[in-house]
Amino acid sequence: MRVGGIIRVMTLPPERRSDGRYTFGAQTVTPSTAQSRGYGDTPDRSDRCSIRSETGRRSSNQDAAVRFRHGVIVADGMGGLPEGASAAAAATRTAAEYLDGGERFTVADARDAATLADRAVTELRHGPGHGPGATVVIAGTSTETGELVGAWLGDSRAFHVPPSGPIVALTHDHAAPDGKLTRYAGSGESPSAFSVPAHEGGLVVVCSDGVTGVLSADRIRTETQGATPDVATGRLVACASAAGSTDNLTAAAIAL
Repeated sequence: MRVGGIIRVMTLPPERRSDGRYTFGAQTVTPSTAQSRGYGDTPDRSDRCSIRSETGRRSSNQDAAVRFRHGVIVADGMGGLPEGASAAAAATRTAAEYLDGGERFTVADARDAATLADRAVTELRHGPGHGPGATVVIAGTSTETGELVGAWLGDSRAFHVPPSGPIVALTHDHAAPDGKLTRYAGSGESPSAFSVPAHEGGLVVVCSDGVTGVLSADRIRTETQGATPDVATGRLVACASAAGSTDNLTAAAIAL
């Protein structure tokens, strides 16, 4: 899905150097035209990574998903706030731009990327009051430890599906008891992060709440354990649709 217009990325960095490059955390990134990189479009499938995003029963798709060098990013524009699709696109583009700017990927890098995604969505606000918002999950394999690492804001979810045994939830929802989100990209709140051992032969699965809202963690394990990334994402989107999801449907999977 492509969102019209230019999304400005990394417009609120902590420091801008004299050469025009931005420094954030321990990495330095050169701003580029995000649309030329394809951020916000569903990436092509490969043997080790697959992303599927469908409109489902909604009139438009406000989810966005993209691969970066060491993992995937999934964002879900919040339907109750304006410009949900633009918010999701800004979050994924900004995070991917940052993460693809360096060779390494650590839990600190994931947290920094999620923070930048929050700032990019905040930049879309046109005035006082509630602005656009999006949930965002960043997940991949650390280049330093080999662990599964990532960061998130909101209620899109990430799981580790080992070759056998129980599924492992990597995230928990940033939500109040009534379901209202307490953190999301655009809220100004800090992201949470995870770092857990990886099991070779398993999958990292990331889904928007259009999928997790109707499929339990056990059902996700049943549909994905032992499957290729492409088969896993196809099953999740099809099962969520068959289960009656009324939201956009996005699922990503990475083979370990």
